[in-house]
Amino acid sequence: MNINEKGFSTIEFLIGAVFITFVIFFPIVIQMEMHTIHIMEQELDRTLQMASVEGYVSDEIYRTVQENLSKKGIDEVDVISSPLNYPQEKGGEIDVVILAERPNKSMFSGVMNLIGGDDIEQDLLKVEGTIMSEYIP
Repeated sequence: MNINEKGFSTIEFLIGAVFITFVIFFPIVIQMEMHTIHIMEQELDRTLQMASVEGYVSDEIYRTVQENLSKKGIDEVDVISSPLNYPQEKGGEIDVVILAERPNKSMFSGVMNLIGGDDIEQDLLKVEGTIMSEYIP
């Protein structure tokens, strides 16, 4: 029997199947990840605008951020800001950080494991920004 007459071995088939699966699903997973980050950046922009008017991130703004992101499938949201609990006068800086758990963590983690990446089950998505306060007491 000639070596060229053999078919694919099981190992070759598995390597090919994993490669094809990666090629098909990696762009989809990355697109989902970028979409989630884009949604969070839009919410960060809204939060910065509201905080600029009020001088800080009030409890109402915090709840609004959580509700808006929850409607879009992003739960476990935390908003960190400075200054805390008091308005920053006009011209001062307001820093806002939005942290959220990755909504598609199992799929993203699975694809990352396929290429030998870290298991990121507990990873958080983070967006942050700074704006000047427009609050006039």
